[in-house]
Amino acid sequence: MESVPGSDATGERPAKRPREEDTSHLGTQNSALSAGNAYTIPQFRPNLPIPAGTTIPSVDQMLDTLSPAQIRSVLASTISADPTYCALSCLTDCWTQKLLAEQARVIDFDYRSKDVWRTLNIKYKKLSGSKQYDMSFDAFESVTDSIGSIKDQVSPSSSYGTKLSALETFRKIGKSILLSNDCLGSEVRKQFGHDYSYVEAMLHVAQCMSDEERTAAGRNVSEPGKGELYDKIDWVAKSAAGYCMFEGLEEVLDLLDAGEDEEGEEDGADAEDDQEDDGEAHVYDPHIGM
Repeated sequence: MESVPGSDATGERPAKRPREEDTSHLGTQNSALSAGNAYTIPQFRPNLPIPAGTTIPSVDQMLDTLSPAQIRSVLASTISADPTYCALSCLTDCWTQKLLAEQARVIDFDYRSKDVWRTLNIKYKKLSGSKQYDMSFDAFESVTDSIGSIKDQVSPSSSYGTKLSALETFRKIGKSILLSNDCLGSEVRKQFGHDYSYVEAMLHVAQCMSDEERTAAGRNVSEPGKGELYDKIDWVAKSAAGYCMFEGLEEVLDLLDAGEDEEGEEDGADAEDDQEDDGEAHVYDPHIGM
């Protein structure tokens, strides 16, 4: 009798060979099932063998044991290997939610300027000149810490109110540094003569702004009759030049003034176009004149 293709000598088909994915990591799957994990499906195939008798913890428990770098690595690997883009969609939703929250939040940094003023004018006032000299390094560090804290909280996605508050606060801090008295204030100014954290922080905030935000910030009047922010920062820059400090603050002023310059150029171009149009309409005619 001829044998049937795929059959043994008795004419019966051999039992099907189990698929690899049905038995691979069977102990792991059973362990996960006993723990009640919802992700125990045939596609659940970790690359490393799970020690025998180990019960896989819940997703939250595993995440709690991982470092931020490990979680980032897992997420990046998942996104790159996910043909459904489900993981990428979830990540984008989380990012968008954070972005919208940041754009809606306005951080008021004014308390920072008050802290700096107290540090420079009140905290060490009763000390002798030599003691103030010794403490000037602590005072300088306190001021730069405040500057750095403000800078770190401002990004391009921050609200306009947050960015404006940062610039206004930096301007007040600069004024306090310039006007602080006694030995302490003098020594702090000397240290800012070779430190660029103040200017770098202001430049960072200005660069985080759009052109429209810079123009609005430069024209902002925080108190009626006290002038625009641009003019106040300009005062700080000019006053600081006498102490050889805050070099580069002109770059911030250029950014805040750029929007107005562009508007002026557009207005000038429009005026030239109007003149050209008027010239074409009033060509000299010997009979009627110009």
